[in-house]
Amino acid sequence: ETTVRLHRASINLTGETGNENISRQSRMDRRELELYKFHAFAVISSILSVIGIVWGLYFLHVFDLPDDIEEALTDSTDEDANPKDKATIEAIVIIIGAQIPLLRTVLEFFTKIFPELQKPRSKALLEEEKNQRHDFSGDMGFMGKVKKEIEHLFDLLESKMIYDAENDCWRPVRLSIFVDDLDRCDSKTVLKVLQAMKLLLDNEHNTVVTCYSAIDTRIVVASINAEFKDILNASGSSVGGYSYLGKFIQVPFCIPDLSSEKKALFIGRLFLAKYLENPALLYDSMLIAKAKIESELDSQSLKWSGEACFDDFNVLRDSAIPNFSNAKHFGSKDSNLVGFLKDIQINKKTSKNLKDILNDGQAYLTKYSGSEKDNEEVLCLAMKYVQYFDSAYSQLMKKSQSDSQPPASPSTQELKPASTEDIPIENPDTEFLVPPNPAPTNPIQQPVQPESTGKEDIPVESFLQSMANPDENEWFQTFSKYLEGKPRAMTRIVNIYNVAREVAEMKLGEKARTAMFRKKLIIVVILVELWPYRMSWIFQIVENALEEEGLISLISRAEVKPNSSAGTNIADVMKQLFGNKNRSEKSESMLEIFSRVSLFEVYQKVARVLMHSPDNSKAELCRDSDPQLFEHLLLERDENINDIMMMSDIIPMDYMEKLDKDHGHTLQPFIFNMQMYMTETASKNMENVVIYIEKMMEESAIDSTNASGQNGGDVWEIKYEYIATHFEKEKILAKDYANSTSVAHRLKSTLLDLSHISL
Repeated sequence: ETTVRLHRASINLTGETGNENISRQSRMDRRELELYKFHAFAVISSILSVIGIVWGLYFLHVFDLPDDIEEALTDSTDEDANPKDKATIEAIVIIIGAQIPLLRTVLEFFTKIFPELQKPRSKALLEEEKNQRHDFSGDMGFMGKVKKEIEHLFDLLESKMIYDAENDCWRPVRLSIFVDDLDRCDSKTVLKVLQAMKLLLDNEHNTVVTCYSAIDTRIVVASINAEFKDILNASGSSVGGYSYLGKFIQVPFCIPDLSSEKKALFIGRLFLAKYLENPALLYDSMLIAKAKIESELDSQSLKWSGEACFDDFNVLRDSAIPNFSNAKHFGSKDSNLVGFLKDIQINKKTSKNLKDILNDGQAYLTKYSGSEKDNEEVLCLAMKYVQYFDSAYSQLMKKSQSDSQPPASPSTQELKPASTEDIPIENPDTEFLVPPNPAPTNPIQQPVQPESTGKEDIPVESFLQSMANPDENEWFQTFSKYLEGKPRAMTRIVNIYNVAREVAEMKLGEKARTAMFRKKLIIVVILVELWPYRMSWIFQIVENALEEEGLISLISRAEVKPNSSAGTNIADVMKQLFGNKNRSEKSESMLEIFSRVSLFEVYQKVARVLMHSPDNSKAELCRDSDPQLFEHLLLERDENINDIMMMSDIIPMDYMEKLDKDHGHTLQPFIFNMQMYMTETASKNMENVVIYIEKMMEESAIDSTNASGQNGGDVWEIKYEYIATHFEKEKILAKDYANSTSVAHRLKSTLLDLSHISL
């Protein structure tokens, strides 16, 4: 800021108007000379002022000089003059005369330099803009003055050189201006900013300033079209907002989407951000890891000797960890973290898995320069090193626990009855698993519940106290391929999950800490955040099906006959499509069906048809991300435990008590990112349609716009029509029936008359 103000002051001293055709070096030399002359004259005039004041005070006899000096200065020819009057006049003349150079310097300072040093020109111009006159015929106007200030800025940047230490040279200065979030402003502000960028930066003297504008072109173009609607329409169909925007953007550049690897890396760093900001925490974690491994190696060495990570444990135990907690350079002698990681990498005992991890950062270890980027990458590599031991140690400890636990008695499992009583929230004995009950024709293999060990695993404390444990970190990195490559969107998903997990742990206790529950919670958070419209229909289908099943039960008990002409209710649709008709016993309830039907099946056969029923469905579908990735994520599962997302995972909380005791808890109460109006809108839209389910004779005859399902070899499809259209058809049919009845009656009367005449 001081440099900018002194630059403006030097321009004022030289009296430049901006119209001189002078080279850049000549301008720089003139300004430096004027500043030097001003400084020199200020010093000399100040010295003269002080001498004049001292000399004047002497003649006023304020102080006396030594006798020999006073005699030498005394004029013997002026003995007859009045010495007092003479001294007073001389003192006044000397004092005033000595101040003239200083007064000139002060005047020049206050007229040319002080206004620039007192207040930035930007503030001065803004104050002037508030009080400006409405008639600018006499001057250049406010924007003209601003443009002149911008030209001074260009001149300053051209006049300055900076030293480039990396290339060991002096180079010109460049200024980069970033205009961000312009698409969040109202349309008038968008146009004002674009016009200001064009006016101020599109200057013939601009060779040093580059403006970058990060915008969503769809929003900005819509703002342009809204402001210039009449003009653009009158100019022809080929001219639009994109053509107008092209006048401002010289080099358009669309940032490509992040790869799955980059997304996974970003999410991993989100969980461990505090270690990047505070290396002391990472250093403490490394010490904790070493201490725990040292203590366990003494007692577990025989069991672990055959493991791939056993040699890595020994290498860590025998290595000295450098203290890099407060270091700013990780290659120095006292805090040589780079050297420590290099030694681990080249150690012959280091396993291949750990070497592969360290090889990812080989370039930063080999060419470490101490830059901020290198420091961050070295810390990330050190975190991966600790995470490796964290994961290996956790797996070995859990394996040791499982080996020491006796197997559960099979007879006890066989005699244990299924219960539908209320499940206490504090009960830790349930896993978030779906009891196996597959239908013969169901193409989705259902989850298989593993044998109970009779004892819960003891959780192993992690070395790194991050926002996510190693399993959660691994799941997020696995699911990162489904995320949009926007850092803000990925951060929002992680934040939503953290809040949902904490609330679930507060409400459910140990049941919310199972791997199955947390993994499915991550999946449903991603589904709702990236595909809110599709998920709102699936949620509403679940709720409506359960409510209509209850309504059917009430109607049956009340012995009331429902209106059978108003289509098929969603509960009957679900039973027709997914119910098991091969059972000789009573039909399944909706909860039993939901316990073995996946979200993917319901989406394919029901939701994908009904979600197109609203008039604004195209606009709503634009909110959702890639539809193919949606189906992929619905089918995401671990082959070992087959943890596919089931409809019973998202049932309303009120129906939990009717589920089997061994079923996990529903996720719906912890889905905080589903906006209420989305499900309410889906509910209203479902009330506006009449659903039909039809049996198709040939599968090839199914229309591409409808969903199909199979049950016992039959092929079914669902269709819908708007309820207003349905009842309008009912009226027309009723009217036609009445007309046909009247015609038949008249025809019968005519025949009777003819018969009478014939007789």
